Amino acid sequence: MGRGSWRHKYPFLFLTAIVLLFSALGAWYSLRVPLGEGVDEVPHFQYVVYVKERRALPVQPWGQNGRRLEVFMGHHPPLYYALAALLIAPFDTSDFTQVMRPNPHFTWAEFVPPHTPPDGWTVYLHTAAEAWPFRGTVLAMHVLRLFGVVVGAVALLAIFATARLVVPDHPWIALTATALTAFNPAFVFMSATVHHDVLLSALGALALWWAVRTVRLTTTPAPAWWLLGGGLVGAAMLTKISGGVFLGVAGLALLFRLRHRRHVRSFLGEGALFLGTVLVVAGWWYARNWVLYGDPLGWQMFLQTQAHMVRTTPYTWFVFRHEFLGQLARTFWGAFGYMHILLPRPFWSTLWAVVGLALVGCAVGLVVPKLRRHVFSRANAPMWVVLVGASLALFASFVRFSMATTGAGHGRYLFPVAAGLMLFMATGLHAALGFRAQALMSHVTALGMFGYAVFAPATYVWPLYAPDRLLPETLPPGSLPEEAVSVGVRYGEAMELVAVQWDPPRALPGDQSTLTLYWRPLGPSRPDLFMRLQLLDRYGNPFVTLEGWPHVASSTSAWDPDLIYAVRRVIAVPEGVPLGRAKLNVELTEGRGGRPVSPSSSDRLAAVPPLLIGQTPAVTLGEYEKAQPRRERLGEHILLRGLNLPRTRWRPGERVEVTLYWEAVAPVEENYTVFVQVLNADGVLVAQHDAEPANGTSPTSTWEVATLVPDTHQVALPDDLPAGTYTLITGMYAYPSLRRLPITVEGKAAGDFIPLATLEIAP
Repeated sequence: MGRGSWRHKYPFLFLTAIVLLFSALGAWYSLRVPLGEGVDEVPHFQYVVYVKERRALPVQPWGQNGRRLEVFMGHHPPLYYALAALLIAPFDTSDFTQVMRPNPHFTWAEFVPPHTPPDGWTVYLHTAAEAWPFRGTVLAMHVLRLFGVVVGAVALLAIFATARLVVPDHPWIALTATALTAFNPAFVFMSATVHHDVLLSALGALALWWAVRTVRLTTTPAPAWWLLGGGLVGAAMLTKISGGVFLGVAGLALLFRLRHRRHVRSFLGEGALFLGTVLVVAGWWYARNWVLYGDPLGWQMFLQTQAHMVRTTPYTWFVFRHEFLGQLARTFWGAFGYMHILLPRPFWSTLWAVVGLALVGCAVGLVVPKLRRHVFSRANAPMWVVLVGASLALFASFVRFSMATTGAGHGRYLFPVAAGLMLFMATGLHAALGFRAQALMSHVTALGMFGYAVFAPATYVWPLYAPDRLLPETLPPGSLPEEAVSVGVRYGEAMELVAVQWDPPRALPGDQSTLTLYWRPLGPSRPDLFMRLQLLDRYGNPFVTLEGWPHVASSTSAWDPDLIYAVRRVIAVPEGVPLGRAKLNVELTEGRGGRPVSPSSSDRLAAVPPLLIGQTPAVTLGEYEKAQPRRERLGEHILLRGLNLPRTRWRPGERVEVTLYWEAVAPVEENYTVFVQVLNADGVLVAQHDAEPANGTSPTSTWEVATLVPDTHQVALPDDLPAGTYTLITGMYAYPSLRRLPITVEGKAAGDFIPLATLEIAP
């Protein structure tokens, strides 16, 4: 193969690589995006299923026709839905309503990951039914997604063919335009979901190719050419009402042809053949609308059935800039979900900066004669007019749409004229380099956009759709972790709180602990439950309140009664919270703000393990071995296990330091205060130190069973304390009642304090 032959064939190999990579991206997107998470994907699929099963088109509610809204998207022309119905005709879609269940928590709100809205980001609930091997509705939707990818590839080929007609001497410009479209995440996402916009994009690209080629014709084409054009435009109009823009585009191409040939009779014959074909293909739909709804577009019917979209406020310049153009800017270069999952601003703002560079390049290319002859010559000016006219017309149609409705600034709406938009952008980029290094520009653009189409969703979107974020963690019955504390609280006939686990079980103010609630659904059906958690301090005051759905991407109404569901929450303990046991209060309601679902047993709810706020001071083994062993019991739960008193002779004004070693033999519910007192020979108190254990950092209610707690006290002796013999005692009391714990020694009552040692106070 000669060098010239290779140079001639390489652009087509490059085009093949672009289309294959786009197809691979589309397949990847279609598998990574859960079913139903494309824009209006389920309503579009519902339309397909309706046509498949009824073999008829839906009639929408209007006036007094007595119809109910069965097909939410039934106002759209039917071509995509009819083709899709034929494709999935062999598949059983009777499980549609069971598989595609709306997420009752979802509220539309734009966000940029990793930040996520509190009510979740998934529009539908996702279950194991979507897993491989695909069956029924799941299989049918995946087939239609792949169909969309194929249709998207057709659009790319048409864009390349159109560009080759407009700039025949610059194949690299055509490849750059194709790559800008193929590797735009918004275009790939649109192609990889069930949506009629991808078909309109392909038909629009083909219609523009036809229009541009019509302008270039120098001979009289066969009648089949006008039949083809009418068929493409009619099909576009039968796919979406905005497809009517291409009727005007084709008319503009015919006028250019008339201007060139100046043969009115041929023009009228060609126009009649073209228009007749359009009427045959699409006219019946608009006539049907006129009969059913009183106007060919069915516009008033649309406003009635889509009342949630109708604009109720004035359409101002501010609205145009910030709502329409703002949304268009954010979504044109990639948005996911229902256009509510956005990519970080630096991505799309950088790409719009590239568009600005392209505009500068086009301006230079138009002004500099040496550059203008490359692509903006008088000979191809009509073709540019057709492409620019199509782009402006489609943009104007959506501006008009946004004047009547909200949320109309979706970038995907402009892909039907991508042949013009992307060719204009590609030409500007090449013109910015003076049409030098064109192969390099195409390769850099293709590789950069491909990397963007891979990196952006993989980094910011796919993590949102990871299985552990779509589905709550489940366990088979009987497989709870050892650290979980069984509770068994039933909330009506809806749910049972099986167990509770804190990790770690204790925390200090400023720390965090992970709370895991193990729920078991009851019965075959239950409402969508909303959860409210409160932590109450030792005085009964709430210091943490968390509200939310047990799982934002799931619903308790869809939970399986044969499984246990683990619901986790990270609890941050605020600074300044009193130390002690923090009681957990768990409330459920039927939906947000709905009827409370009361626990069946308050006693069992009281057994929910608390979060222990405090610390267990470390015991130094060497120090404890030197301690004097003790064995006094305080109440039913506490033992004094040791005493460490460095000396027994002291002077007035000194501090007597004593370390006590406590042990809980059973969980302690209350917080007790330790007192250490010095009594004279007559039993009169002369000095004391009262504090909760470990200087207040380890309340008794936070003690772990069979764990030693070192507790150091310093008792300040008065400066004028007379010399003599004194007794050091200790004990515990409840506050504020001041009730002391009784002391027992070897099972026998021994008062309410423990004598520790005899102190000698020197003069």
